[in-house]
Amino acid sequence: MFSVGDIVAERYRVLGELGRGGMGAVYDAEHLSLGSRVALKVLLPNNFSSSETLNRFLNEARAAARIEHPGVVRVFDLGAHNGTAFIAMERLAGRELEDVISDGPLRVETAVEIGEQIAEAVQAAHDCGIIHRDLKPANVIVETSRGRPRIKILDFGIAKIHGEASGGVETKTGAVFGTPQFMAPEQFWDAKSVDARADVYAIGGILYSMLSGRVPFDADSINELIAHVAATPPPPIAEVRENVPVWLEQLVQCCLAKKREDRPPSADAVLKQLEARTSDAAPPSSVAFDKTAMEPLQRNSEAPASTLTTTIKPVRRGRFAAGVVVGVVAVAAAATVIGLRSSRPSPEQVEATAVPTAAVDVTPAASARDQPEVQPIAPVPEPAPSASVADKPRRQPSSRPKRTKAAQRPTPPAATADKPPELVPR
Repeated sequence: MFSVGDIVAERYRVLGELGRGGMGAVYDAEHLSLGSRVALKVLLPNNFSSSETLNRFLNEARAAARIEHPGVVRVFDLGAHNGTAFIAMERLAGRELEDVISDGPLRVETAVEIGEQIAEAVQAAHDCGIIHRDLKPANVIVETSRGRPRIKILDFGIAKIHGEASGGVETKTGAVFGTPQFMAPEQFWDAKSVDARADVYAIGGILYSMLSGRVPFDADSINELIAHVAATPPPPIAEVRENVPVWLEQLVQCCLAKKREDRPPSADAVLKQLEARTSDAAPPSSVAFDKTAMEPLQRNSEAPASTLTTTIKPVRRGRFAAGVVVGVVAVAAAATVIGLRSSRPSPEQVEATAVPTAAVDVTPAASARDQPEVQPIAPVPEPAPSASVADKPRRQPSSRPKRTKAAQRPTPPAATADKPPELVPR
């Protein structure tokens, strides 16, 4: 491999080795022109001839380069030197989260803060159409900045990338890619069809490990481990720790649900639950998500929505093939009926969505015994009328009918014997 002082691709000087694994080695290096420090991740020569390993190596560089978020390691360069592929990436000075957990369970506040940063970084990857598929404490670096933890997510080697012809690393049905202790159940059967909720499951596993100091599942063999992941809930955190808030343990259990439909729909949903502790309102007493509102995974991707569905392929062959096909059709038909039924709102849902009425004060009024005694007030006598007014007769209204215009004319006096009647002109 490389030695101290080697010049790589005519632009990097090797300063020392930082670490080595089964796939490659990481070197501390300096850019010759810029003088900046970088980490050179180099693929080991025995893996360079494997097309599958080389694709994973290149996939890591492409995936990380597409994500611009402070919680994801930055990739600066990709190249080859003397037949060896290398990636120039951000040099980190911190510890793997796995090493931090090995010292014992983290404080609740620290675990929640790290969980928030992981969820935010994972959501940034999902917004770019990238599913990590191998989230675990060993792929999270914890640095310290001004006394606060700062995380970086690494190793996108088996990430699923939407919008590319290959969709990331090619996986075969039945092949297990990832770390079983932190893999979602559906990832064991078909890694190609996993969606964002597989990473949500892994976030729950990381939270579980930070709070309890151990992995969610463990067994002596891979088959036994897969059986536990598929059918057995993890041991309650309360068995090893008592001061974990109820809402936080409920959130972890929700993320680790066996069916992905029962998990939070996105990493952002997990982030909002974790951030509730910093709000003025009290932390939620229970965790609930709108599991019917699956947010789009690929904001900048051209992959069709159908690629986000899960398809579990049967592993049986031979004479049982026909029975398997019939069973799959029956299950699909049943799932359709259940989906139609589930779309109808239940009475509880209708009741829950009713518009709340205004609050009414139902405090009973005070009884007569509670009221203060009120003394009656004597009436004020009216003054007696004066004598002149009392003795003055009142005018009675006339009962005669109203006269007409003709009746109002004066009547000529009657004629007398000594005087002729006067003629009145009309």
